[in-house]
Order: sequence, then structure tokens, then C-alpha cells
Amino acid sequence: MAELNRLYDEVRDQARALRALELERIDEMHAGLWQYAKGGDIASIAAVMRLQDQRAKYAGVFEQQPPAGGGEPLVGADGTPLAPRIREIIIQLHGVEAQAHQQVAPPESEGPSA
Repeated sequence: MAELNRLYDEVRDQARALRALELERIDEMHAGLWQYAKGGDIASIAAVMRLQDQRAKYAGVFEQQPPAGGGEPLVGADGTPLAPRIREIIIQLHGVEAQAHQQVAPPESEGPSA
């Protein structure tokens, strides 16, 4: 049983390290795109939104479990739970992303001429 616990701890530590590395990478990509997204570049806005969604997943924003230690879920200033509002915002952002993709015309295909 001790060996099983040791392996569990090792895997957990490796997962934490990988999550930290991925969050760092996402933050670096976000920083590189942010100025273009703020400037209105549609492709950059879409990329930033995907990065934010992925970051939220890695950070556990979507988890329904209360924080470790049995505390209450996060709530806003008005006392309402934040998780439903965060989900709503992300759904809206995905709608904006879909619109951004529709505004970018696909490249014309160059088929063989007859």
C-alpha cells in the first residue's frame, strides 16, 4: 500500500508540474496576442478567447466542487455563485469567436484548369 501511495503522489506531482507548465505557456501566448486582440484583430481575438477558455479549464474554473477544506463555492459581491456567470460569459465569447470565423473569408481554392 505504501508503494501505491508513493506512485499516486508521484503522478499527482507530475500532473501539477505539467499544469503549471501549460498555464505558463498559455500566459506567454496570451501576452503575445493581447495587443493585437485589443487593437481589434479578429483572428487574435478568437485565439485569445480560446486561450482564456483553455486556461480556465487548467485552473479548474469549471469544477463544481467546493474549495479544499470544505469551504463554500466562490460567490460574487452580491452573494450569487460565480460559476454559472463564468459559464455564461464563456458561451457568449464562443459566439463572438464563431462570428469572427465567419468574417474571415476562406482562401480561394486553386483547382486544375481545364
